[in-house]
Amino acid sequence: VLKDFEDIPSRDNFKVTKKIPLHGVEVCNINPKVINEFNLGFDVDKGVVVADVLNGSFAQRLGLVIGDVLLSINDNEISDVSSFKNIVSNESNLNLGFLVRVLRKGRILTVGIR
Repeated sequence: VLKDFEDIPSRDNFKVTKKIPLHGVEVCNINPKVINEFNLGFDVDKGVVVADVLNGSFAQRLGLVIGDVLLSINDNEISDVSSFKNIVSNESNLNLGFLVRVLRKGRILTVGIR
């Protein structure tokens, strides 16, 4: 019998349309259904999941892929979509370059532009 995975907290999908290095990425909150849907295969309790990446976008050129978990931007921890929005909307967070900590298939990577 397949167990239904809960879609709580809500996904609260958010797409970056601002011309910053994450332009073209769509993220959502992490919940049991998202973990199952994106086959994350590990217990994730913080960050946001990359739900989509616009072809030809800055986010794609950074190397972000669907299923990545974004953990921080310039050492600002990401707990959910709300904190992600706050970080990317604050220009002072992005002035000295752009480093994103990413969890991909159980490994932590850092991608960015200096």
